Amino acid sequence: MRLKTKFILIVLGLVPMLFSCNSKQKDMAHEQLVRDYFHGFNTGDYNLISNSISDSIKITEKEYVIVHARNDFHRHFQWDSVFAPKYNIIDLKVDGDCAIGTVSKTCKRIEFLQDSALVSNVSIYFTDNKISEIQTTEYVFLDYLKWQPRRDNLTSWIDENHPELSGFVSDISIKGAQNYLKAIALSKSNE
Repeated sequence: MRLKTKFILIVLGLVPMLFSCNSKQKDMAHEQLVRDYFHGFNTGDYNLISNSISDSIKITEKEYVIVHARNDFHRHFQWDSVFAPKYNIIDLKVDGDCAIGTVSKTCKRIEFLQDSALVSNVSIYFTDNKISEIQTTEYVFLDYLKWQPRRDNLTSWIDENHPELSGFVSDISIKGAQNYLKAIALSKSNE
């Protein structure tokens, strides 16, 4: 009986260790999904992103919420790619089905609007070992004093001087992003 009791105690002691190892492996896999997701934007490799996200992904930035099917998310990727984004994961902690991190992003659009990287805190959620939701919980650095006036001045100037490009700010397509870059270039050449 004593031998049986010792065996049971040993097995019961090993079970939490097995779950702990399994949990660490899951956390590492989730961390890699996040890294692949942002690396896909940096390198223009949509396959990395597609393999990282669920069949649908919810993106939340403050009060702005959008849910994309994986195929529809490709359109967002194409729009963002036109601006040559560079994402940098500053900090990332994964615990089970949630990751909390700080991410910076710079691109041609952001550089024009605020001269420096946009930095935000994000919460990333996983469902069935895929990214299912990304929430921007706080802007660590967003220079509203530059961003809003520059965007407003740009759209007003374009509406007045190049109406063929009007609406570029809300056109989330490749053509809309290209028009955004044209608007920036025209505005800079007018200075």
